[in-house]
Amino acid sequence: MSSVKTWIEISRSALESNAKSLFELASGAEVIFVIKANAYGHGLLEVASVLSEAGAEWFAVDNLHEAITLRDAGYSQNLLILGFVPRDGLEDAIKRDISFVVFNEDQISYIEARKGERRAKIHIPVETGLYREGFEIGEFEKIIERTRHIGNIELEGIQTHFADIEDVSLSRYADKQLNEYKKYLDILKEYDIDSIMQHTAASAASLLYSKTHFDLIRPGIALYGLWPSEDTKSRLQKLNSIFVLKPVLSWKTVIAQLKFVRAGESIGYGLTEMLERDSKIAVLPIGYYDGFDRVGMSSKAEVLVRGERCKIVGRICMNMCMADVTDILEVKNGDEVVLLGKQKDEEISVEEMAERMGSINYEVVARLGAHIERRLI
Repeated sequence: MSSVKTWIEISRSALESNAKSLFELASGAEVIFVIKANAYGHGLLEVASVLSEAGAEWFAVDNLHEAITLRDAGYSQNLLILGFVPRDGLEDAIKRDISFVVFNEDQISYIEARKGERRAKIHIPVETGLYREGFEIGEFEKIIERTRHIGNIELEGIQTHFADIEDVSLSRYADKQLNEYKKYLDILKEYDIDSIMQHTAASAASLLYSKTHFDLIRPGIALYGLWPSEDTKSRLQKLNSIFVLKPVLSWKTVIAQLKFVRAGESIGYGLTEMLERDSKIAVLPIGYYDGFDRVGMSSKAEVLVRGERCKIVGRICMNMCMADVTDILEVKNGDEVVLLGKQKDEEISVEEMAERMGSINYEVVARLGAHIERRLI
């Protein structure tokens, strides 16, 4: 029996293949690989190590902690923090040569007042229709006018983010956003600023619309072999039938205990499921704490045991759940169980789990517990 009760396997070859495909797709633009949120649940340092060997020069993260983790691990790549950096974290970001997105003018005031030789590298988000982070035209002009006279600020990038580019039926909204973005670029021309990096494209835009690439593309979900949407997948396969994304992640556990339970007995908390036959039940040492969703998976999900699908029975607990293995011959304690990934000829995909949860593939992988061991294979 394994000494670890649950683990995640990261395919080095799949990750390398996806990175290579995205480099080729960028067609002249630089690639900033988005490894925020623990590399979308895949493991920050594990993913960074593979991408570094593959030639990555840019990483994007969500917060200062992730950026410092990379710096402390020896990664010298350009780092961009996409999320909010509170005022008391700005000095660390600047000293460690970490670029960051500016969310408000208080951050600019702090930079203006600070002492130190190193310049702050900032990226300015502009509002084009997502109505999340981003400055309106008037605010943007004031920031440009102000920051161009501050010696310890380097205007490194100008960015926006699309609201609905994954849905090909609504591409007109993406076009509208792109046109709005270009208005901000016109303002930069008025100020004779031509050295600032322009970037708009996350995964879907990177895959479908080369006109959004500008200087940088920011692939996230696609890096991990997952599609931003089924629309994106079908559209790209029509445009480029040989383009392939390879899922990177598998999630596994082991059978901790086997027990025989008679028909008519109820399984687990709340007595929510009664057995209709005498059954062999496997206790699995994972639960919703690990990211196995209680609402979406209880009495619905399936796992793979010896290459066969087995139904989860009863409610998923915090650290355990139960599966019906009655029909699995020679099943025993310690057998490997696949929650996500392939086993023999069967596969449980991230998309299948997302559908059961009523969610999206992004959430499935991002919620996988950071405490779970990630293994590069």
